[in-house]
Amino acid sequence: SVDAVLGKIKSDMEIMGLQYNTFTQWRVTLPWAISVTAGVSMNFLEYTINDYFNIALHKSQSGYKRFDPVIAPRVAVQKVFNEHITAYVDISQGYSPPTTAQMIVPYLGTANTSLKPEMGMQYEIGSKGTFFKNKLSYQVALFDLQITNKLVNQAIPNTPAGNNETVNVGGQENKGAELVIAYNMINETKLLSYLRPFVSYTYLNCTY
Repeated sequence: SVDAVLGKIKSDMEIMGLQYNTFTQWRVTLPWAISVTAGVSMNFLEYTINDYFNIALHKSQSGYKRFDPVIAPRVAVQKVFNEHITAYVDISQGYSPPTTAQMIVPYLGTANTSLKPEMGMQYEIGSKGTFFKNKLSYQVALFDLQITNKLVNQAIPNTPAGNNETVNVGGQENKGAELVIAYNMINETKLLSYLRPFVSYTYLNCTY
C-alpha cells in the first residue's frame, strides 16, 4: 500500500529454507599449561522458491538457490598461569545467511537470488582471574570483528518511499574492549545467600 491506500498484489511467493552443517573439534594439551582448541565447520544453505503469482507478462520466480558451502574455522589457545589467572587468544570465522524475508523484493515481486552470506572474522585476546581468596574476579577482552558482504536495506531507485531491497555492500569493522569486575561480598549467610556487586564496561569503535 502507498499512503494507506491498498494497491495491487505484486507477488505471491513461498520460500522454504534448509540449513545444515557438519563440524569437528579437537583439543590438545601442551606443556607449560597451554591448551589448543581447533575446529572447523562446513555450512550449507538452500532455498526453494515457489512463485504462485500467475498473471500475464509476469516472469515466474520459481526456482532453487543453493549457496556455496561456507567453511568456518576456529583456533583458540589458552595459557593457565596459576589456579587464579588464565589468558587466551581466539581466532574464528563465521557467517550470517540471508533470511527468507531478505530473499524477496516485495515491491518488484522478484526473488533476490544474487545475495551472498555475510562473512565475519574475529580476533580476540583476553584474560580472567580471581584475587583475595576468590572474592574479587575480573574478565577482560580486546576484540576486532571484520565483516564483509554486509547485508543492508537499500531504497529502490525511482519508487515511492519505503520500498527497499536487501543488498550486499561493503564491510564493517568493530573494534572494542570489554571489562567486568565483581566482588563476592556475602556468600551463604542466614539473611542473604549471595551478594555479588559488579561493574562492567564496553568500548566499541565501529567503521562502516
